[in-house]
Amino acid sequence: MRLCFTIVFLSGTIAVITDLLQRRIHRKLTMTVLLGGIIYNIINCLINKPLEATYSLSIILYIKLIAVQLISLAVVMTIMLVLFWLGYFGGGDGHFLISITPWMGLSKMIDLFVYLSVFLTASMCTIKFFNR
Repeated sequence: MRLCFTIVFLSGTIAVITDLLQRRIHRKLTMTVLLGGIIYNIINCLINKPLEATYSLSIILYIKLIAVQLISLAVVMTIMLVLFWLGYFGGGDGHFLISITPWMGLSKMIDLFVYLSVFLTASMCTIKFFNR
């Protein structure tokens, strides 16, 4: 769990710095973090599999792991598209949030989206109120 937090924190720091300086988040960062998270979960499943698992059972576990990863990514991508279409943030931010999904898990990402939507809605309302 500490490794996941460290990876998300470091990649988030790099994303914030590049976003503030260059107004973009590079796809090299997001794709590296995404692929690293998927590989980490597969290796973690390999290490923590039960010793009595047969070959067919381990294949089922891998298919289940990949299916859970793909479902999590699909849910996060759907939420990101809606928030992108509403104008809450740009594409680089969306790519970054999608890339940390394998590291954080779907339940923590849903919590993050709730916090983000409340914060961003309050920010947008404040900006519109003071720009009258």
